[in-house]
Amino acid sequence: MDIWGTAWAQLGAVGLLGVVFLLLFTGRLLPRSLVRETLDRAERSVTAADQRAEDSRKAAELADQRADLYRDTMREMLRSIQSVERLVGALGPGDRRDAIG
Repeated sequence: MDIWGTAWAQLGAVGLLGVVFLLLFTGRLLPRSLVRETLDRAERSVTAADQRAEDSRKAAELADQRADLYRDTMREMLRSIQSVERLVGALGPGDRRDAIG
């Protein structure tokens, strides 16, 4: 005896409507418009997330360039200071008597 075959056969229109309602109520059967709207919203969300990721990547690249420029500038300033120190050291202590009195 095929229990499912007879059960479905005995349902009729009212039973079929009940099954459809049960599927809708439990969320297993969704209207096409709701599915399309949900998919569109998800697609827009993914697109926005991709844009934010691209913006973040560009900002990180700019921050890296800024850090490189800062490092290079500080290196040049240090070299300049060292050059001045060597120049002052090469000139020697000099005669400081005129500064004292």
